[in-house]
Amino acid sequence: MGMKYNTPQPTWPKTLPLLMICGLLLFDSPAWAEVTLPSVLSDHMVLQRDEPVPVWGKADPGETVTVSIGDASKTTTADQAGRWRVDLSAMPAGGPFTMTVTASNTLTLEDIYIGEVWLCSGQSNMQWTVSNSADPQAEIVAADWPMIRMYTAQHTTASEPKDDVVGSWQVCSPQTAGGFSAVGYYFGRELHRELNVPIGLVHSSWGGSRAEPWTPRQTLLSHPDYAPAIKLIDEQLANYRGNEAQLAAEHQAAVKAHGQALAAWGERINTGGRGVQEGWASAGADDDSWRLIHVPGLWEGADDVLGGFDGVVWFKRTVQIPEGWAGRDLALSFGAVDDIDTTFFNGETVGATGLDTPWHWAVKRNYTVPGEQVSAGEAVISVRITDTGHGGGFAGEPKEMMLSPIDVADAEPIKLAGDWRYRIDFPMSEVPPIPVAPQDPAQVGAQFTSPAAMYNGMLHPLVPYGLRGAIWYQGESNANEAEAYRELLPLMIQGWRDVWGKPEMPFGIVQLANFMQRVDEPGDSNWAELRDAQLHTFNTVENTGLAVTTDIGDAGDIHPKNKQEVGRRLSLWAISQVYGQTIVWSGPSYQSMRIEVGKIYLSFDHIGGGLQARGGETLRGFSIAGEDHKFVWAEAEIVDDEIVVWSDQIPAPAAVRYGWADNPDTANLVNADGLPASPFRTDDWPGITSPQ
Repeated sequence: MGMKYNTPQPTWPKTLPLLMICGLLLFDSPAWAEVTLPSVLSDHMVLQRDEPVPVWGKADPGETVTVSIGDASKTTTADQAGRWRVDLSAMPAGGPFTMTVTASNTLTLEDIYIGEVWLCSGQSNMQWTVSNSADPQAEIVAADWPMIRMYTAQHTTASEPKDDVVGSWQVCSPQTAGGFSAVGYYFGRELHRELNVPIGLVHSSWGGSRAEPWTPRQTLLSHPDYAPAIKLIDEQLANYRGNEAQLAAEHQAAVKAHGQALAAWGERINTGGRGVQEGWASAGADDDSWRLIHVPGLWEGADDVLGGFDGVVWFKRTVQIPEGWAGRDLALSFGAVDDIDTTFFNGETVGATGLDTPWHWAVKRNYTVPGEQVSAGEAVISVRITDTGHGGGFAGEPKEMMLSPIDVADAEPIKLAGDWRYRIDFPMSEVPPIPVAPQDPAQVGAQFTSPAAMYNGMLHPLVPYGLRGAIWYQGESNANEAEAYRELLPLMIQGWRDVWGKPEMPFGIVQLANFMQRVDEPGDSNWAELRDAQLHTFNTVENTGLAVTTDIGDAGDIHPKNKQEVGRRLSLWAISQVYGQTIVWSGPSYQSMRIEVGKIYLSFDHIGGGLQARGGETLRGFSIAGEDHKFVWAEAEIVDDEIVVWSDQIPAPAAVRYGWADNPDTANLVNADGLPASPFRTDDWPGITSPQ
């Protein structure tokens, strides 16, 4: 078969610049004077109960190593490469314990507990912290759970599997919980409440990442669609090692040329368009024809005109400056702006954040308005925002948008959240494509999108740490290849199970939440196809779970704030399917269909106490089509434990789809426990992400 997967080049500016690989000399050195452990084996860790406990590390070749914890002790000898491992006998939940590792030196690890351990991985919605999620202050204050601990791995890519990664265990408290993965924390909190044992959460995720970088190299080599990419990396690495000096010099010259081209591109982005030429930022500029929009919030979900728009948009708001603020420096804050902004006060530039700022699309904007520009009375704040792709606009919280004097502590700030005026300047389609950064030959196989790169740097160092299972929130970055994801996700799961030596390791999947604008008519959607690939994995791979979230997303934010419910739904699956308690853990799941007299009858699993429409309303979200594949909205009603779907426009129906859209938030099928049905389709017709 041909190679379907080509390693995507990093894109600027919405993915990270080329990454430097962390040099972990501790484990890569050819000799070790003392016994060492990987970072995941450290103070405050939680070890998996009721299973053998792997402990491993490095020492001098041939050195005797003894590991002891409680009454358990094992001795081994480091091999010729200096590697050693013992598997301590299984232990019940409990603690605290002290572990000692003795060789020519002795390591002592304190405050260790035995309980339940879960791996938490994925992209930004798994990385998203408690402090950035719903009700952060209340949640952080209440986060006094010393028996919940989280290990977080530092972002690291590598072309070859690493033995260690920078990371540490933290005990959950109001001082630490704000930085925890929110989904991981809320999942672990529910398990702790229900099981009453210590919970360890091993967090290794990275915003914007695809699934291929998280998949083990050997697993990718086993699949004909991904093996060529791995073999190509091997060839490029071999070439680099044989021609390092020449390739480094060529790369340096290419970087210089790229910098010049990027500066020219950035100048067009920052100063081009009618807005700059016509002075749209000035206080006297006529803005009567500008449209109203409510901010903050990404504009894709806030305005029909801006839905799907990538380019330059100007925003403007008039405020009243109090007499006492005249002549004083003012602090102007917006929170994050996605992607690039130039900000004006009465037509004068007071701040800008652009391509030269790392993570510029997520950086909080805090600018100073010089006192000499501040007079009492009416003032105009203008913001020129450039969105290069995906979400655009004011991406922070309402409380972050304010104007206040810097040197008056008790001054009441002017709140800037609310209605602003906006005007489109020009779309990105009018700008030449951004110059592509040259690939660093030293970074072959270790780039942000390189297959196996995150597994090598951030998961392999954690193997074989004892786990009960894994939870996974990812898919947004693979949505354009949803059809391939139907094979890729099961492949990755198999790879993780193989490297951990746990062929039945439970694996919980968070299905993509609703996002972007609603649609008026049924149609194609790559997000719907990605959700279908996640559902397919749940239906075909043993010991997997699916947490449906299409009712708790946000049209204007790819990072919905309600991570509490995501964690709760994952925990329901684990409590039922992993820990054996009899509870309803899933919403209705489509099973089969039959056609009778112009109507389609659908049957479901996981109906619990019965099928319902959320809120007692009419069922919504169903569409129906004949053999021409043209879907129209359908009528639907619950009859006993089935749903009957029909439309007068389709006398000979062939297929039904439910919740088939980027944002199916109006779809309202639930069971009696209020858990939502997964979006589904009854057909197997090729989608928009299928190979053409």
